[in-house]
Amino acid sequence: MPKPILQSLIVADNVYCDNASGKWIIAGTFTRISASMQKAQQPGTTKKIPVEGGRTFRPDYTDAGSPTLYLCMTEVQDHIEMEIRYVRLSDYKVEFHLNFGLDCSNPLATVEMRLPLPKLLPRTPVEFGAYAIEAICEGKILGSWRIQVVDPESDGGDE
Repeated sequence: MPKPILQSLIVADNVYCDNASGKWIIAGTFTRISASMQKAQQPGTTKKIPVEGGRTFRPDYTDAGSPTLYLCMTEVQDHIEMEIRYVRLSDYKVEFHLNFGLDCSNPLATVEMRLPLPKLLPRTPVEFGAYAIEAICEGKILGSWRIQVVDPESDGGDE
């Protein structure tokens, strides 16, 4: 069976589909995450800050929120097994992976979807460098989105 064609793979702060128009809205794309090792803390050691409604907010270097992945594919035939993985490129260590099945009866159809991702920064100690979100179908990489994790204190925050 031929593999599907990946038309788009985008990591953003928010992705949603407008119900009225059917258009996908992709907001806040990024390819770089700034993190400071001095700000990194062990889980559970962050200060709680009260917010409206009696809830609490635990600020730490990963509290920018969890990103969302937008995928757009075509030539999906019947059932395929997909994997999304986040890897550190220096040693190809898999930071996390998500597996899911996808069904489509029409290979000419365009399949669009959003997948919420876990936070992309690893816990302490932060390992700066190049990472990638990869879309894999039945063991073959269809495409990837590169993300640089940088220390703004060592490189001035700009590249």
